Amino acid sequence: MLVDGIYNDGAINNVYKNYYSGIYKYLEGFSNIFTTNYDYNLENILGSADRVCHLHGEFGRLAPEYDDKSLYYAACKAECDDLISKKVPNMEHVYSNAIMSWSWLDKYGELIEPDTKQKEELFKSISGQLEIVGLAPANDEHLFLLINTNPKIQSVVYYYLRDEDREELPHHLKKPVTYKKVAKLWASMK
Repeated sequence: MLVDGIYNDGAINNVYKNYYSGIYKYLEGFSNIFTTNYDYNLENILGSADRVCHLHGEFGRLAPEYDDKSLYYAACKAECDDLISKKVPNMEHVYSNAIMSWSWLDKYGELIEPDTKQKEELFKSISGQLEIVGLAPANDEHLFLLINTNPKIQSVVYYYLRDEDREELPHHLKKPVTYKKVAKLWASMK
């Protein structure tokens, strides 16, 4: 029910129509965009999925145990067939790779799909200055750990909403940080 409520029968993918007009120009300034969101609003804004990488999965992709074309399915066919046989019809998004998991967790071992593995490597190869909008110190520790261990990331611009997040971030991120209020970023896009 949680997944179905969040997904709202696909309507979540239309939120971009309410975004500020300047967001396209802002996003165009980046080689790659990594998102922890499960929806396709960024792809809809950009008109392409080429540069958007979903770190926590996507509503439109089945989890490997429900995808009969996945590497995981090929290795665990009997277990997966049992799960697939219990799926509720017309509720594919409930079986997506989005909720309550992280695409790169060791849950699937070496059975990670090549495109997912490529996005993981792309994230790990970030260099120079990294801009972060929307990562919360309390929820995204796994990403901060990857950022901290990447010697090619020289500095971070961190857009924060609440002062508490700004105060908490130094406990999680060990790179030089420039703090900016996200409200000012949004205002610049109007």
